[in-house]
Amino acid sequence: MKTVRENILNNTTGIVEYFKSKRILLDYSIDSFRSIDIFIDQQKSSKESPESSSNFSESMLFSLGAYIGETIVRNVANSSWVIDDDSQHENKNPIIKLSNGRLIDPVEQVINRFNHGATYELYAFGATIHNEVSKETYWSKLNNDLQWRSDKSGKRKLGFG
Repeated sequence: MKTVRENILNNTTGIVEYFKSKRILLDYSIDSFRSIDIFIDQQKSSKESPESSSNFSESMLFSLGAYIGETIVRNVANSSWVIDDDSQHENKNPIIKLSNGRLIDPVEQVINRFNHGATYELYAFGATIHNEVSKETYWSKLNNDLQWRSDKSGKRKLGFG
């Protein structure tokens, strides 16, 4: 049996190849989430499409979530998969832990996007997470770099360095 991490990587690779066959580039950027949003909207609006029901099986939703999660891990500083390889359920939703301790479930986000529409836009989800963690990383680094110093006259000043 594959590990959950191997399953994530296999599903991520598979979804990238599937989209490539549709001439849609998924390049592991947060911007690529826009392509998935558009794809979901197109599939849901095209009731005649034979793909509309078959493509959104549990495995398709898991694969899209795996891609969303892997992209977040690659682009958001200090984020990582929280994986339980002892789970008996092969496609159990893996969770991502962000540097601020927040846990997110990218598979659940994709399911919500599919079921509830643009309210759960994937691009907005990814951009919000990226910006939230980037600001925290910036302010944390800034606070660590600031130090109280004494100038030549003995006055204490806050400064860098």
